[in-house]
Amino acid sequence: MNLLPVFFNLPSYRIQTIDASPNGVIRCFLLDNIKHCPFCFHSSFHSKGYYSKTYTVLLQHHQQLQIEAKIKRYKYLRCNKSFSVPLNLTPNHFRISYATIEGIMNALKKCNKTFASVASNFNLSETTVRRYFDKYYHPPKVYLPRFFVSMKYLSLH
Repeated sequence: MNLLPVFFNLPSYRIQTIDASPNGVIRCFLLDNIKHCPFCFHSSFHSKGYYSKTYTVLLQHHQQLQIEAKIKRYKYLRCNKSFSVPLNLTPNHFRISYATIEGIMNALKKCNKTFASVASNFNLSETTVRRYFDKYYHPPKVYLPRFFVSMKYLSLH
């Protein structure tokens, strides 16, 4: 099993090639999988070129991995809108990858780690680590008894 598609949060059939450069940049070329326009659902479109986007995956101890993706643009002939395929490397409106978030959550599982120490390891602010913890950690609910009798009430009688 190839771990890179799992790391990139992409199905392996979408990846055409993965190349690594000597300076530590990983280039990933994806296969086209657009069948129709997401706006008008018409199938006539043409390619409008590429744009490059660089994602940074933060690793522990101030190390980072850069992923440079060439993302294809499409222009649809019927509705005249342009569109590109999302990569799903990061959650919507987030700048940190799923792999980094998973690393943060795994680091917080250790009993000797604090928010501040994990933030220092990943070169993030403590507030950012707390925000991810609040968003992605869902402990099981603990229900109180239906009838709660306080000790103060018992001492009066």
